[in-house]
Amino acid sequence: MARLSTLVLGILVGALPVSAQPPDAREFDTLVARAVQLHEAGDMLGAIDAYAAALRIQPEHAGVRSNLGAAYVKLGKFDDAIEQYRSALRSDPSNATVRFNLALAYYKASRLPEATTEFEAIVAASPENTRAVLLLADTLLQSGRFQQVVDLLAGRDEQFADDLAFGYVLGTALLRTGQPEKAQVYLDRIFKAGESAEAHLLMGTALLETRNYPGAVEELRKGIVLNPDLPTLRTTYARALMGAGDHDG
Repeated sequence: MARLSTLVLGILVGALPVSAQPPDAREFDTLVARAVQLHEAGDMLGAIDAYAAALRIQPEHAGVRSNLGAAYVKLGKFDDAIEQYRSALRSDPSNATVRFNLALAYYKASRLPEATTEFEAIVAASPENTRAVLLLADTLLQSGRFQQVVDLLAGRDEQFADDLAFGYVLGTALLRTGQPEKAQVYLDRIFKAGESAEAHLLMGTALLETRNYPGAVEELRKGIVLNPDLPTLRTTYARALMGAGDHDG
């Protein structure tokens, strides 16, 4: 999930005494503190209003823009979140947290080309960022760029250790590039680990490819219960629902 910006959470640290601040600065600090309080309490609509009011005073404040984006993400308003994250990066281009949240918003909005571009920039700057590497791999997998998934993940076994999601993404890409023996090594790990979201994803994907849509829906729903944030899972679940005729779902 998108994180609150440490810029905003630390905004009052080292500030002037309240009595010494200009009126606008005092109002800005009050609005930001209120927004963060509402955000952490789960009142996203209230937080959005307070962040927006603060930005009318300091429109270039990257931390407040980032937090506003995070509030929009919580409401599923990914396009609004993307707009805020992009604005924040214009003010603070080197902010790695904001760039990751922007990439994640693109990913959740299924805007895969943009997500790929942002995750590639993050991984180029921080190859050890395992979450960014895995999410980049999944955007490539969903885009049908299977050999690029293999190229990205090959040789990273030690970095990901026993991460089942890594095994799923790399194993699937190896299958798609005609390397079943190598793929089996990673896919076997998933089934040997017992019941897991990854195992249900594998089974659901297999059922989906045979057009057993009700069976796929059942398997993938079980996976979501176990790990709703697993890369690829919700996208595959949506495809199964579409196949089963549940367009609203």
